[in-house]
Amino acid sequence: MQMYGWMDWPEKFLLQKNNNQWNIFPFLVFKKWSIKNIQLCPNIYNLLKIIQDKLLFNSDNKLELINASLSRLSAGTILKPHQGWAKLSNYILRCHLGIIIPGESHIYVESEKQKVEVNKWIIFDDSKIHWADNNSNSNRITLILDIKRLDFIEIGKSEISDTSEVKTFINSFNQIN
Repeated sequence: MQMYGWMDWPEKFLLQKNNNQWNIFPFLVFKKWSIKNIQLCPNIYNLLKIIQDKLLFNSDNKLELINASLSRLSAGTILKPHQGWAKLSNYILRCHLGIIIPGESHIYVESEKQKVEVNKWIIFDDSKIHWADNNSNSNRITLILDIKRLDFIEIGKSEISDTSEVKTFINSFNQIN
């Protein structure tokens, strides 16, 4: 399994249609950096290091970055409603930053709909039911970060187990990096 560059998201069952595509370009997976992807995109790595090393919520709580990747939804792709896996999503907040947003694209978290826009952050609880769409004729690319929830933020409510596809992905990533 190729573990650098753009790769298919392993959980194909999250795609609404067979011709939909969801790819990721991982930089950080459970606090482990992808050396090859860092070499391919050093400017993104530098941005991630600034985010990881410099930002503070307050003097006591430093931002802890758990996962970081680019995410690409192909034209017309719709993800099915889903929750994150309990072992991760109950302890992080998911952050999306619009990088290339060619047209109408949204993230839905429970009953709330937010338009994805270039240079706009959307931060949400990955343990809640959520999904996304790309209603344009081109690829939509976002930067996705998982940051550890701070102590004052309630733990999430997901009861979803890790899937075999994700376990395989993480194991393969760890063996290569």
